[in-house]
Amino acid sequence: MNKILKIMVFMILFITLFNSTIFCEEGSFIALPGHELGDQIFSLRAGLIFPLFYHDFDEFDTYDSNSTFGATGTLQWNFYLTSVIRVGLDVGLAFALDPNDNLYNMVPITGNVTYVISVSRFEFPISFSAGINILNFQDFYNSAIILKPAIAGYWRYDANLSFGINLGYWWSVEFPSGDNPWVAGNFLEITPSLFYHF
Repeated sequence: MNKILKIMVFMILFITLFNSTIFCEEGSFIALPGHELGDQIFSLRAGLIFPLFYHDFDEFDTYDSNSTFGATGTLQWNFYLTSVIRVGLDVGLAFALDPNDNLYNMVPITGNVTYVISVSRFEFPISFSAGINILNFQDFYNSAIILKPAIAGYWRYDANLSFGINLGYWWSVEFPSGDNPWVAGNFLEITPSLFYHF
């Protein structure tokens, strides 16, 4: 037990002491050069979406989503304003099934702002997206305002490629349609991600 503890302490000290600009070259196993103004990222996310519940705005009553978990994918482009802040656009697609196997489709189109925390080769983006969500269920179409806070963690394989996972919350406020009042859907997104830096 003591030997394992000593090895762990040695590894932590080693990484801490050598995580300096001397080792921030592209071939380093410790760290890579940071981002700067003008750097861009193109990313692809694909994974699962979990319909959680709906709520209204009169009594804030909650309702079962009446859907299974589904699939979602997103294409994202980001532009660095500083070494830690980037902005960009997302275009996504998500779908889930009701108990009768009817498809419920969503196409969110959002702008986003992201703050990136970097630790060696690991990066932890905290982002907030807002935009419009195009909805379809059978012959019914509607649109919604969508807000998406998210946190991700990924590892920079080299100066160009990163791999990781994204955890996001979707709050989709549907516009009234006919006799239907304002209602909001709540969804959880878990998506493995691939990032290309250029």
